[in-house]
Amino acid sequence: MVARPPLIRDLNQALLLAYLRARRLASRSQIQAEMGFSKATLNAILKELLTLGLVREERGPGGGTGRPARQLSLNPEAAYGVAAVLEPGGLKGAWVDFQGEIRGYHRVALRERTFSEVLEGLDGLLQQVKSSVAYPDRLAALAVAVPGSVDQEGRIRLSVKMPILEGLALAAFLAERYDLPTYVENDAKLAALGEKWAGDATGYKNLAFLMVKEGVGAGIILNDRLQRGTRGLAGEVGYLLVESDGEVISLEEALVTSRLEVLNLSPDSQAEENSLNRYAFHLTQVIIALTAVADLEAIFLDIEPQEWLPTLLERVGKFLMKTPYALELRPSRLSGEAPLYGAIALALGQTFEASLLGLRNRR
Repeated sequence: MVARPPLIRDLNQALLLAYLRARRLASRSQIQAEMGFSKATLNAILKELLTLGLVREERGPGGGTGRPARQLSLNPEAAYGVAAVLEPGGLKGAWVDFQGEIRGYHRVALRERTFSEVLEGLDGLLQQVKSSVAYPDRLAALAVAVPGSVDQEGRIRLSVKMPILEGLALAAFLAERYDLPTYVENDAKLAALGEKWAGDATGYKNLAFLMVKEGVGAGIILNDRLQRGTRGLAGEVGYLLVESDGEVISLEEALVTSRLEVLNLSPDSQAEENSLNRYAFHLTQVIIALTAVADLEAIFLDIEPQEWLPTLLERVGKFLMKTPYALELRPSRLSGEAPLYGAIALALGQTFEASLLGLRNRR
């Protein structure tokens, strides 16, 4: 698809960069054939991208008759993105180059669980990144996954797992601290993005990622786009209300209680059966809620305890047979690492945006 006026240059540059990231290497003739650019249009787009160092052109391998075609690729050192996941017990980090290759990982324990300790962990991550990349001044974006609801400005409205973060305008604070565009997002939402980018969800356009551990959260992707909603609460299924033993409680409380029951199963077979059925039923309630609203193709699951997941999925499947919803339920291949890969994907996407913005500002 070729973009038409009035956004020809901006959109075509973005399209070409995305194409090269996916293809890795391509000749000018391949790009013309597959993207529909005329020779003159492609030359105009590439002139700017090559001048700014976002794209490089090198002679391809020989082996055939005639001169080998020159190959275009993204310059991996053009810019870097940094990703971090904040958890109650630790911080995970990684950094990625302009081509999308992960260059390194950083992990540190948070023993005191204070905000100053969180900042020390992030400081250490940024220091390690700067000492390991070729051009430390080319850091373009920082993406941070957090356990909690996050508004459009990157302020953490609620975080049961890390209350030290509540009320913080974390995105703005970190952007000023590191002089780096910073994006903060809920960990379950980024888990969905991570499964889509690096897991088993690459072929799906409409999917959800469901996490059930000490808390409950979900991320939803529709038509390949992560959904946030008006206040960043899309996917916060734990707030749904259910009845349990005559009381109205949140679905998160019901699920977490069921999870604990299964984690501590009694050797009595009837107790085991009741606990598994109760957990499976609450999982089914979440799955129906997500699917009824979004009509999903698949839901990817990161659910504890994982050793009971096959049994739970079998029981959930039986409950779903009473509904019209036919969808795939699949264990996440990335599991607990999905939020980190989602943060990497977000950082990479924003690195592209930052690079294009810098390009436009130079005109």
